Amino acid sequence: MNVRLDVALRDVTGKSGLTIIEAILAGKRDPYYLASIVDIRTKKSTEEIASSLQGNWRAELLFELKSCLDIYRYFNSALKECDQVIEKLLLQYTPTAVVSKEKEKLFKSYN
Repeated sequence: MNVRLDVALRDVTGKSGLTIIEAILAGKRDPYYLASIVDIRTKKSTEEIASSLQGNWRAELLFELKSCLDIYRYFNSALKECDQVIEKLLLQYTPTAVVSKEKEKLFKSYN
């Protein structure tokens, strides 16, 4: 494919990176169009980004890009689910009684 999204953007999994990847997979391959859809806070110019997004669009590499995006989204959702489970478990072990200032000072003195 010869496309260097990692050169064009610092974080390919950020808002602009994912927007460009989704546009590529949707069939939009014009480098200047792809450069125009990045977030305005991107530090590189449109020309620099567009030059990094020129390449050959081979079907097998587009399939690989789609597969990688699907895997990224799956693991991202699995991590969010894991965080929710951990948060629920932590809330179960949160003390319900209020600790007085004296006991808090005493506890801190041991640590």
